[in-house]
Amino acid sequence: MALPSSGDITLAMVNVELGRSASAALSLNDPEVRQLAGRPSGQISLSDLRGKSREIVVNLTSSSDDRLDKLFTAGVWASDVPKRVIIPSGVEIGSTSRNYAIATGLTSGGQAGSFGGQLTLENHGVISGRGGAANSGAGGDAIYSNVPGRNGQKLRIENYGTIRSGGGGGGVGGKGGTGGGGRVTTLVKEPTSGYKYQRNVDHVAYVKGTPNCGSFSGWTRPTRTKSS
Repeated sequence: MALPSSGDITLAMVNVELGRSASAALSLNDPEVRQLAGRPSGQISLSDLRGKSREIVVNLTSSSDDRLDKLFTAGVWASDVPKRVIIPSGVEIGSTSRNYAIATGLTSGGQAGSFGGQLTLENHGVISGRGGAANSGAGGDAIYSNVPGRNGQKLRIENYGTIRSGGGGGGVGGKGGTGGGGRVTTLVKEPTSGYKYQRNVDHVAYVKGTPNCGSFSGWTRPTRTKSS
């Protein structure tokens, strides 16, 4: 939470911004105060602290950044400085290969993976878990909060956009039936009378004219087969 950009600023407000007790003793020459003000040396006043925030803010615009711990240096990740990751409006974060779109860190326990301070994910865009594989595969998670804070902090999520898990995969379609045998079941004479030529029991042709009116490759004309 940033200090006021206008109006009164008190040392108590600065203490709270620095994560201290409001009534703690504080000097403007304190190194943390100078760091917050962005004035490492020289004259400093309360006006230098207007609108300043101790919180470190990172904008996330690529799905390749799938872990929040990769967005900060090891020192910042472990420090008590508040950290905020913002997904801007119009940006969609998702995955087609992982079981999640965003994870907090690499490991689920131990000091190496845990973060210090408050960690906040502020979403104004879309976070989409991957779709399930074909044949009823389960969809993936949108956010995998797998690493706790060193002092038991939980990942804080502020959602002003869309967070959705992946849909399940569809079922496999059934097998088609066996095709027909392809045999002729109905014989229609065309022409209705003439000399009969036959190739097999399923292929018969009647031809008008004399018995020598034509030939059919592979066909035979049995004797006395003129149809009337």
